[in-house]
Amino acid sequence: MINFDVTNELMCIARGSGRFYAKKGSMVAFKGDFRFEKLLLGPNNGGGLGGALLGHLQRRITGENMPIM
Repeated sequence: MINFDVTNELMCIARGSGRFYAKKGSMVAFKGDFRFEKLLLGPNNGGGLGGALLGHLQRRITGENMPIM
């Protein structure tokens, strides 16, 4: 579980363990160890390659396709 603590109006601190998705370019600092893992077919790859392509098309059409790290 990840908890968010507000530092000021522009920043928050994320504490905890588990998966955490952040918008590309949004992280300004970190303390400790981080391991970044690229997910080629998206975080919800239950449908295999076909599901990944369908999800990609849906995100492109609705404008939800934002780069995450």
